[in-house]
Amino acid sequence: MKKYLLTLLIPISIAYISSSVFAADNTIPTGINSICAQAAANNGGTRPGFCNDTSSPPTQNPAYSVFSTVLDILSWAIGIISVIVIIIAGIRMITSSGDSKSFSSARDSILYAVIGIVVFAVSQIILYFVISKL
Repeated sequence: MKKYLLTLLIPISIAYISSSVFAADNTIPTGINSICAQAAANNGGTRPGFCNDTSSPPTQNPAYSVFSTVLDILSWAIGIISVIVIIIAGIRMITSSGDSKSFSSARDSILYAVIGIVVFAVSQIILYFVISKL
């Protein structure tokens, strides 16, 4: 059992860590405005080249936002369905009353639900990576 938990914990932790990378903020920090204003004052009103117009945030690829929305909806749906399958399989496991065939069937259902979650998490990481490079 510990082996299964460790096997599942590693991909889930990798998915959690990498999801924070994809959620990075792409806007310019507010401190840059004061640096640009001070540099312009020191250079007679000429702004340095790295001071871009910060009035509008950088645009994202439309495909990225569409796929991101679809993947978020799929994540919620798969998460909810997996939890329901695990709960039902747990109830089947409890009510198997010693029947080894029923117990192993319920255990396999839980295992398949967890494997499905892991496979979806890994595929989501790969898709976010590929889409962000477009």
